Amino acid sequence: MTTTRRFALGTGLAMIILTQGFSCSTASISGAELSRTTKDNVAVDPTTAFKTTDHELHCAATLSSAPDDTKVRARWIAVKAGDIPANTKIIENVIEAKGANHLDFKLTVEKDLPAGDYKVELALNPEEGKDQPATKTIDFKVAAE
Repeated sequence: MTTTRRFALGTGLAMIILTQGFSCSTASISGAELSRTTKDNVAVDPTTAFKTTDHELHCAATLSSAPDDTKVRARWIAVKAGDIPANTKIIENVIEAKGANHLDFKLTVEKDLPAGDYKVELALNPEEGKDQPATKTIDFKVAAE
């Protein structure tokens, strides 16, 4: 291949990458745990079993190789719980890492949660307005005392 063709091919690839918003982040969610409390954004006494009277739940996520601008979305979902329609999103939070390796996503409710099955879906670098698959999912249960 001639130098001119290599240059043209390289320039063409660069233009495609620039115009298509190419991303090659090395970030990953290396761990996530649920708990009733956290310390320094790390789960204290991790669990997947909660009581209906637990009004604050935490999902502590650990990032690896995450650039400062890495964002993580946590979507709390009632899978099958009480009279709530199946797979209803309760709340969604997005946190920008800003160099942190540990993130704490919090679900706070005023009233008791209905007993049933729930999950938290974590997504790495979510795009606003797009529904993308979860990078990590944690299932949990809420039961009456």
